[in-house]
Amino acid sequence: MTLVDEGAAKLLNCLSVCALHISHLGLGANGIRSLSDVSMDAFRGNELRMLSLRDNHLGVDGSLDLAQRLRNAENLTALYVSNNSISDDGLRYLLASLTPHSDAALQPTISGVRCLDASSNGIGKKGCAEFAAFVALPGVRLLKLDLSFNPGIGDDGLTILDEPLADAPSLRHLTLLSCGVQDTKSYTVETRSGYTVRVELDDAEEVSDSDGEDA
Repeated sequence: MTLVDEGAAKLLNCLSVCALHISHLGLGANGIRSLSDVSMDAFRGNELRMLSLRDNHLGVDGSLDLAQRLRNAENLTALYVSNNSISDDGLRYLLASLTPHSDAALQPTISGVRCLDASSNGIGKKGCAEFAAFVALPGVRLLKLDLSFNPGIGDDGLTILDEPLADAPSLRHLTLLSCGVQDTKSYTVETRSGYTVRVELDDAEEVSDSDGEDA
């Protein structure tokens, strides 16, 4: 793998990386571990804002390795990890790495991630409970969350996700396409802060398809 040779390591250590796309490579847990040894340490204190690791078969083990490195990416605002079979356990690791800490000695004290895509990952009700606790935390700045194509969520998972929305400090958009929810009509939730959270269900996908046909 060319990204993990000595020359690439030296190059990455010299660069100020703003966006990194490493998608559709099938890295697996071992691949993300090798990659992180070279590149993730270069993120400490730099300007990395976006990281895309879509479709890399990370699994739970790869999620743990990634989570251990994400604490170094202090300026990260967008994380895309769709189609990685991370499941509820892998999701727990990733959210723990993004959770603000009350201890000033631990970083980050504020979670700067604004956009998180965890679609197509085998996430179920346990994962929904992890997200529900995360989005309501003070210091979380998450604006957009995509959990589409996780059919294990179902109606029970939606109920779990729905409960904390009124108290979410920043969330504006929750996407749940093809998540096994019986009532597929999108809706909005009024928060106690005076703004609304848009919850997109399967009817939003139908509108999008229709617009594409008319065009």
